[in-house]
Amino acid sequence: MIARKALFISSVLTGLFVLGDSPAQAVTPLNCPAGTTAKGKAGRRQYCVKPNGRRHGPEALWHADGKLANKTIFRNGAKTAYIRFHGNGKPQLKISYRGGKLHGPWEAWYTHGVRSGRGTYKKGILDGRLTLFHFSGARSE
Repeated sequence: MIARKALFISSVLTGLFVLGDSPAQAVTPLNCPAGTTAKGKAGRRQYCVKPNGRRHGPEALWHADGKLANKTIFRNGAKTAYIRFHGNGKPQLKISYRGGKLHGPWEAWYTHGVRSGRGTYKKGILDGRLTLFHFSGARSE
């Protein structure tokens, strides 16, 4: 069963990026897309590469205690998404990219799981308002 809080899929990432029950779960090797191979070491830093050397698929970095620190998704060498975790395993930051620039939703959370900010970027520029929240979860004005 996949925990809702740990699931981060967008139309850009469908089929490439699914986290398990918790980032603090036992370390398992990455599930690389067809035609790629895993490089690095599970539990430290691991990523998927195509035969031409370009990153394609997930990349994961773990803390020394075995907890997942962050996960990045690449498509043909370009970063498409990034998620960073607090030391307690809860998401800290989720970002989408297109063409090497922020593009799409941006979300951030405090260590206790309350959202600290959200916004949308388009071609590296904030599109609309960046909404920030207090530690209590109340919207900041």
